[in-house]
Amino acid sequence: MKLQSGLYVILCGFIIIIFLMLKTCTFESIEEYPLDTKIADVVVVEEDRLVFPQVTEVFFKQNFFVVWKKEYPVPSQAGLYWLFMADADIHGLNLRPLPVKDWVGFVDNINGETYPSLSQNAILTKSTSLRAVPTEKPFFRDPKKAGEGFPFDYAQSTFLWQGLPLKVFHISKDGLWYNVTTRFGSGWVRADSVAFVSDKFTKEYVQNTFAGIMKDNVTLSQNGLFYAESGTGAVLAYVEKKGKKPQLAIPVRNNKTGMAELVLIDVNFPVAKVPLLPTQANFVFLLDDLLDRPYGWGGLNGERDCSGVLLDVYTLFGVFLPRISREQAAYGEVTALVELSANERKKYIKKHAKPFNTLIEKKGHVVLYIGNNDDGEPVVMHSIWGVRTEEEGEKGRHIIGRALLSTLDLGKAVPFMEEQESLLQSIRTMNTLKKSDSDLVYK
Repeated sequence: MKLQSGLYVILCGFIIIIFLMLKTCTFESIEEYPLDTKIADVVVVEEDRLVFPQVTEVFFKQNFFVVWKKEYPVPSQAGLYWLFMADADIHGLNLRPLPVKDWVGFVDNINGETYPSLSQNAILTKSTSLRAVPTEKPFFRDPKKAGEGFPFDYAQSTFLWQGLPLKVFHISKDGLWYNVTTRFGSGWVRADSVAFVSDKFTKEYVQNTFAGIMKDNVTLSQNGLFYAESGTGAVLAYVEKKGKKPQLAIPVRNNKTGMAELVLIDVNFPVAKVPLLPTQANFVFLLDDLLDRPYGWGGLNGERDCSGVLLDVYTLFGVFLPRISREQAAYGEVTALVELSANERKKYIKKHAKPFNTLIEKKGHVVLYIGNNDDGEPVVMHSIWGVRTEEEGEKGRHIIGRALLSTLDLGKAVPFMEEQESLLQSIRTMNTLKKSDSDLVYK
């Protein structure tokens, strides 16, 4: 027994050593910084410097509540079926081709012949996924192909936070799903996560002061009652009363009427009035909390992909980005870099990119420039699944699967990396989101 115990201790010690070696692996191996690295460890942060001028509260509300306008356009009926028209190579949860009867069932449940069957303002009362099809079942492509299968569920559009304004245009045949429009896209959400709002409610609600949640993995609860999960990017009404601590007024669904009501909850997590003052310090606070979070394609499981990180962070500053990476890369002042050599691209980025205000894009991926490190190398923050590899003709992936800080050489040292796959080699554009004054400092 003593011998077995000794072997067990040795084995545990060996596992711990291997774990620590992996955890402390320096970024030179694949050009990514180690776990637990923070932005201020890598670049100089000028905390009080404004990244761009602050937007007004009026501008923020006009854009955040834009779908509640009476004249908001009805999305095309074709949008209900885009996933079915885009690709027939769909595999289900068992990673086998989706049976025809399932295809027929999903299409039938869309109930497209009656679209649009509603046109009513609503608000999200539970954080939930926006789906391209009224089902929670995944739509994978052939998992035998590199870069397919989990987590790439093509029915997953994005993740929505409680409190998001919606316009409901349609209901599924089974009554379990609403087809909704948000300020950045349309799709299906569970009906029990939505509450309708009256004209009186909307008029009174938008008069509130609003605050953004500045930390992930928070719960909205009061006196033992749980209402919703929430995180960075959520925006809720902020209530201040003389002599009392500030509270959030969160929307909940009256299950008898289906209408929204407000419940006050205490604030025991970081929040700030929106639009946030766009200082470098505020960007760092938000982004540092998101570092090392798991990659979430289309917001899968409430996590974020590259464009999801940017959408949630910039919302709090009143910069309302599109949801898709290629559309984010077309926002603001765009510069094409594809004709430049890799060294020329790097030089241009070092000279012209603005910390926390410049995005850099390669096909299917977008990253945020945060500054240059001590070696003069541009550093970016992004959430990424992996790097393409090819060994003896067989394509694969080097999985990263998290939000991280890296240089533009990310992928360069990955064994069997596919040609032209490093971030620097594949950059196509960079874009500055908002015009700014380089001498603008908050005092």
